[in-house]
Amino acid sequence: MPILRDGSETSDPRIDRIDEKDPRSRGHSIAELLTAAQYANPRSYTWRCELWLDQGFEGSCVGFAWAHELAARPAVVQGLTARFAREQIYFEAQRRDRFPGGAYPGAMPFAEGTSVVAAAKVVAALGYMDAYRWAFDVRDLIVAVGYRGPAVFGCRWYRDMQRPTADGVAEPTGPLMGNHCVLLNGIKIVRGADGTADEQASFFRFRNSFGPDWGDGGNGILSVAAVRALWDGAETCIPVVRRRTPAPPDPRQPDHGEQP
Repeated sequence: MPILRDGSETSDPRIDRIDEKDPRSRGHSIAELLTAAQYANPRSYTWRCELWLDQGFEGSCVGFAWAHELAARPAVVQGLTARFAREQIYFEAQRRDRFPGGAYPGAMPFAEGTSVVAAAKVVAALGYMDAYRWAFDVRDLIVAVGYRGPAVFGCRWYRDMQRPTADGVAEPTGPLMGNHCVLLNGIKIVRGADGTADEQASFFRFRNSFGPDWGDGGNGILSVAAVRALWDGAETCIPVVRRRTPAPPDPRQPDHGEQP
């Protein structure tokens, strides 16, 4: 089994997210930007993404998830490629995070993997977002995806998620394969007879980075209950000031999320 840069193992080289947290992120919760009315009435919404990238058999799932985020509404950055996802986001995140080595040319030792937070810092430094926040609760994530935009979601990845149903339903069951990263670009709220959200029936839509032949045209479905089961150790980042074209470099850009 391949060994990642933090010493963890993965049974598939494409599944190579490293679990890394920046404690400063705790001060930048997406909940602070959500309203009581939004919590009271979470909405179903899908942020369209017309880009289907395939990372092949290499690592770099984090870079590809962030590239899909940039290509999705509401920002819709044009012209993004697999090379951009790998070299401009993934490789640069490896240079920025705290783990030794990398997959970029000249890295020693050669090893795969990086984190959502490291890639978030890279995307901000590239000028594609001025601020980003974190969901620390599944309820916050439901409301944020409905009203604020897609979320880059890093989580544990199980064998049965690797082989979703024909309509893309991914169940977090079977042996643990490693840690993966996808883009949650939609939420569907299904309500019971009493009007409350049914967590087993409600679900997130996500874009994977295994190409359009995976799942339902490259897309998958995670029930809200499944996301709750995956929550321990997850990284969930939501850009809140996105840019279609990169801004000039700002030396004041912080490393944890919010513009000073």
